[in-house]
Amino acid sequence: MSMVERLGAQVRLAPFPGVAGAWTVLAHEPEVRTHYLAGPEGRSLFRVDARTETAEADLRRFFRFAHQHAHELAEAVPTAAVGGLRLDGYGCDTAISVLPSAAELRPTNGRDPGVDAHVYGLFPGWQCEVTLTESEAAAYNLYRRGPDHARWDREPEPFIAVTFAYRDPGDYWTTYDRPVTVDMNRMVWIFKRVMEADHGWVRCENYTHKAVKTTWDRKLGLVWDAGSTDVPVDPEEIRPRLWSFTTTGR
Repeated sequence: MSMVERLGAQVRLAPFPGVAGAWTVLAHEPEVRTHYLAGPEGRSLFRVDARTETAEADLRRFFRFAHQHAHELAEAVPTAAVGGLRLDGYGCDTAISVLPSAAELRPTNGRDPGVDAHVYGLFPGWQCEVTLTESEAAAYNLYRRGPDHARWDREPEPFIAVTFAYRDPGDYWTTYDRPVTVDMNRMVWIFKRVMEADHGWVRCENYTHKAVKTTWDRKLGLVWDAGSTDVPVDPEEIRPRLWSFTTTGR
């Protein structure tokens, strides 16, 4: 039996209209519907979640796009991203897949381990959300604890790795030199904490592994150093600058 047939023996499925190899789980989910797409040569499956209000036409476009790029998406190690996605109602530009061992979906709840071990997580997103060098643990966090992938109308949640340090008046330097991945709100909070001190710095790395370091001095102010020139920055400009740097690489 194919993977779809094996899954269908455990989960009630219905063909998704207009797309060969796409199936919808027949379950009472008032907010989110789960779909499965057949992977290359029928040896794997992609799971796609979408809120019930998601436009059917855009679901169809995404499924067809995924089918066209199924081999690339199945090469997730542990993530893969294929750009060029265009949806009428949503701003996503990239199809992102996560390796089965990182997604840990197990749609049959262990009743058919051969199926559970071959289900990729797949969702529409943005290139800036993945580095393609994630560890399996980072890919798991991206898929299971990151953006709400069923909400196709969400804003991007760009990858940001940060290290920082600051020195309060009359105190030693406090340094966080092990990069951690944070969201934009946390990033802005870090800047605010650094600027409460007399001196400090923040180093941010985006999805292309390009880095920018910003230094803070209570007398001299905030300086954005992108590697070639130092640019004085108004603290109110930090969020839009970070947004541009982490979503476009500039």
